[in-house]
Amino acid sequence: VNHSALRGVGVTREEVVGRPFWETPWWSKDPARREHVRQAIAAAAAGEFVRFEVDYVDREGRQRWVDFSLKPVRDAAGAVQYLLPEGRDISSFKAAHARELALNEALAQIGESASLLAHEIKNPLTAVNLALRAVADRLGEDQKSVLEDLASRLAKLERTMRRTLSFARPLELQLEPLDPREVLREAVALLRPEIEAAGLVLEVDCPSSLPRVRGDRARLEEVLVNLLRNALEILQPGGRVRASARAEGRGHVLLRVEDDGPGIPPSVRAELFKPFVTAKAGGTGLGLAIARKVVREHGGEIGVGEGSLPGACFWVRLPVQGARSDQVRRPAAASA
Repeated sequence: VNHSALRGVGVTREEVVGRPFWETPWWSKDPARREHVRQAIAAAAAGEFVRFEVDYVDREGRQRWVDFSLKPVRDAAGAVQYLLPEGRDISSFKAAHARELALNEALAQIGESASLLAHEIKNPLTAVNLALRAVADRLGEDQKSVLEDLASRLAKLERTMRRTLSFARPLELQLEPLDPREVLREAVALLRPEIEAAGLVLEVDCPSSLPRVRGDRARLEEVLVNLLRNALEILQPGGRVRASARAEGRGHVLLRVEDDGPGIPPSVRAELFKPFVTAKAGGTGLGLAIARKVVREHGGEIGVGEGSLPGACFWVRLPVQGARSDQVRRPAAASA
């Protein structure tokens, strides 16, 4: 027995050496635990590797957690000669895990409350907005402009509530095997009329084939439409938008939406995907936050960086369907 194990419960070597292991101070205060350890020793003596977690109170009165194992050590003939007990203090890990669970529970409650609040506010806002516009039609131009401005502000608030409701609500994904080229092309097709009407040059760059991903077609299209719309809203006539798809190693597919607009300063990029953060006038700040939520639910990543065009480059990295865990390690950031 080593000094760390002795110091943990405040005993000396003389108090434990020569006693059955299940009767030592680490276990002796709990009859059920003593029996568990006795059975674990019997199993290890028969050649089984035994491992379990156990908690105890140290000499300072603090609860500690140990990842404990018993390893049989055999001779050349394969017979078990002795057992190697090992305890790894995992108290910090347990405490961090408990904090994470508490945080997730609190966030879930906040999300549920936000969803209820948004639902309760949205309907009255819509009614007030319609009433204001009806009244504005019967007034003079000066009064009408004031009411229309107020109605526009209420409409923006309604949109924010609607997006908040969408962000707070848990996602229910309809997963299926997808060709990422088709998802990208369908998203482009939805916005192509608006992009061409705005006088923008649209480029689509996809290889002849790509590995399939497993995803929710509608949700992923929504993400790509959001990224394309961001480019549409920032560019002047003559601007360029490029949508592309590429395989990245054997484990990922990378989708990108680039433009030749003013770009996004590096100091802003880290905050861009947080709720209610927006670089657009009149934006709700929830579009990219929802996009990140959708992509993460697919086991992927989303970000913004430098591309082949001088403006912004948003990228979505999705794992290939059926890829092994050693194939889907996070690629280097430079590839984005």
